[in-house]
Amino acid sequence: MHQRTSYIDARAGERYRPRPYEGHVVLYRAQEAQPLTTALDPRYLRSEADLGWAPLSPSLEVVPVQGDHLSLIDTPFVEVIAEHLTQALDDAGG
Repeated sequence: MHQRTSYIDARAGERYRPRPYEGHVVLYRAQEAQPLTTALDPRYLRSEADLGWAPLSPSLEVVPVQGDHLSLIDTPFVEVIAEHLTQALDDAGG
């Protein structure tokens, strides 16, 4: 069932056409390619830091995070995201 859901999600993502967004956007950018994903579909092997989002978001902030797409939410990589997000929320509230 998970494989079918992943397949359907991927097809929906391919059809999606994003529109410009003027607000601030943070992209937590994995610094390593995810080996299985890029082996199955080389289109996911991208080198540009903004992954192509900059033309759609003039206020794009790219935060590089070690690890790959799947390991970003694991320790120690998620700590970079947590620290950045905590600081951003503190700045917004103060």
